[in-house]
Amino acid sequence: MNKISEFNKITESFQSKIDKYNINIQNNLDQNEQLILNEISTIVQEIAQNQNLLLIFSDKQYYISSLDIDISDSIINELNKRNLNLKLLDN
Repeated sequence: MNKISEFNKITESFQSKIDKYNINIQNNLDQNEQLILNEISTIVQEIAQNQNLLLIFSDKQYYISSLDIDISDSIINELNKRNLNLKLLDN
């Protein structure tokens, strides 16, 4: 029975480390996702101002779209040009 208890403790310790690691990864993903979304928002505002656009919809907010008014490629190109400083949190 002693070996089973020892194994269970090792397993619990390992699971705890994995849980902490997963939380750390999720926190990093969340923070960097927010950084990217903030940058996209800035880019969209700049494109809207430069192209005199009054209204911009996200991909979930429209039913019919014309490629002539789709600025997705412009956003992606501009985002790729920017040197985003993504962060890695160490918990």
